[in-house]
Amino acid sequence: MLLSQFILVTLSALLHAGWNFYAKKAPQKLEIVTVGLGMASLVFLPALFFETSVPSLTGIGMAHVSGLIQAI
Repeated sequence: MLLSQFILVTLSALLHAGWNFYAKKAPQKLEIVTVGLGMASLVFLPALFFETSVPSLTGIGMAHVSGLIQAI
C-alpha cells in the first residue's frame, strides 16, 4: 500500500470516528445529519470543477442514488 493511500484511509477513519462521536452527542439528530450532508457536499464541490471528463448520465444517477441512501 502506498503511503498516500495509508494516510488517506487513516484520515478518513479518524474523521468518521469524530463524526460519529459528535453525531451521538448532538441534541437533535436530524440537524447534525443535515449539516453533515451539507458539509460533505461542500467538500466534494471543488472536484466537479477539476473533473476533466464530462460525467455520464449513469454516473450522475448513481451519485444521486448514493446521496439518497446516505440521507435515508
